[in-house]
Amino acid sequence: TDSSGNVSERYAYTAYGQPTFLNASATVQTSSAAGNRYTYTSREWDATLGLHHFRARWMSGLTGRFLSRYPIGYWDGKALYPCYFGMSEFYPTGLLRVCSTEKQSWTIPGLGVGDDDEGKIGKTPGLGRLGQLLAKIAGIKVSFDARGECEYKQCTESCCFSDYHNRKCKFGGRMTLGVTSKNPGIFFGVQGSISILAGQEAEWGGCPNVDKRKLCVTMTGSIAFKVCTGQSDALHGCIVGKISCNSDYCTKGGTEPGTTGGKCKLSVDASACIGGWWCNEVRLYDGKEFAVW
Repeated sequence: TDSSGNVSERYAYTAYGQPTFLNASATVQTSSAAGNRYTYTSREWDATLGLHHFRARWMSGLTGRFLSRYPIGYWDGKALYPCYFGMSEFYPTGLLRVCSTEKQSWTIPGLGVGDDDEGKIGKTPGLGRLGQLLAKIAGIKVSFDARGECEYKQCTESCCFSDYHNRKCKFGGRMTLGVTSKNPGIFFGVQGSISILAGQEAEWGGCPNVDKRKLCVTMTGSIAFKVCTGQSDALHGCIVGKISCNSDYCTKGGTEPGTTGGKCKLSVDASACIGGWWCNEVRLYDGKEFAVW
C-alpha cells in the first residue's frame, strides 16, 4: 500500500511460493514495480535466479525443493531436506540451534533475635537465650532473610564456533531492627527495615556475536517511631512518625550510561485519649514524595 493506505501492488503465490506480481488493478507484471524483494514467508526473492533465499540455503518455488542439503546434516533423522517451517528455534542465520537450560534457587531462612510477638519484627524464632536477653534488657529485636534464583541457558549451533549464553538472576534480602523502651509513664519504640532487590541479565556469544549486560538494584528502607506518655490506657497520648525511601539504579554495561533515582516521604500522626471515652487522631504532617538524589 502507499502512504494513504491505497493498494499499490498485489502478490499471488503457488503452494510452494512461486510469486506472481500484479498491479493495483490485478494486472500481471513481470516484476515488482515497487522494488519489493521480500515476498513468500518474508524471504528475499531473487528475480534473476528465480529463487527464494532462506538464509542458510536457496529454495525453488517452481519445483518445491531446496537446492542444497540442510547445512546441519543428520541432526534429527535421516532426512537431509527437512521442512523449513517445522523447526521451532532458529538463530538469525536461519540455522537450527539446540539449547539447554539450568535453574537454581536458594533461600536463607529467617533468622532473628528477640521476641516476635504480633509479627512486629518478623515471624522468625529468637536465637535462644541471647535473643531473650537482648529483648529483656534493651528491647532489641532483629530479623534477616534472603533469597535468590538464577536461570542459565546455553545454545549450540553446528555451523557456529561460538555458543550463545543467556543468564538471568534475581537476589533479594530484608533486615529489620526494632528497639523499645518501657519505663513508667512513657513508651518509646523505633523500628527500621531495609530491603534490597537486585536483578542481572546478560547474553553473549552466538552468531552473530552479541554482548549485552544489564544490572538493576532497587533498595527500599523505612524508619518508624512511636512515643507514648500516660499512666493508663484511659489517659495517654502518642506521636507516631514514619519516613520511607526507595532508590533504584540500572546499568546496561558498556559505554551506555546508567540510570538512578531516589525518593523519600515523611508522615507524622498524633493521638490522645482522655477518660477512656474521648479519643482523637490527627495527621500532623503528610508530606509528598521528594527526590533526594
